[in-house]
Amino acid sequence: MLREDSTQCSALRATVLAAVADHGPLRPSALAEHLRIDGSVVSRQLHCLDADGLVERIADPADGRAQLVRVTTPGRDYLDGLRRRAGSALAGRLAGWSDDDVGTLAGLLLRLENSLTVEHGPTVADRVTAPEKGTTA
Repeated sequence: MLREDSTQCSALRATVLAAVADHGPLRPSALAEHLRIDGSVVSRQLHCLDADGLVERIADPADGRAQLVRVTTPGRDYLDGLRRRAGSALAGRLAGWSDDDVGTLAGLLLRLENSLTVEHGPTVADRVTAPEKGTTA
């Protein structure tokens, strides 16, 4: 559902769309903080995503003067397609790797992500291993 002049979704735009889908609805300022990028960059990306119908702005129920941004159904569908294609491309590149090598890579990537985000809250490993609400560890 991209505009005719939108030939592809940039990596940054895809990152912003994914963050809105995974963490929204949220205020643009919270999105910028989450992504650790300048608010003006987020604003430009959200403008394009909104024009493409991939996100929408809604009133913040806690403060009617503020706006939240959330992913639309076409936005979620588009993001799902991006994720499927990326997964397929990665699987193709790793097709000749042993299961042990793929496991080692996954562990090292988690370790890298943890090292990069240790100062900024929960890590991927924390989110993966934390018990779901209503369950015990």
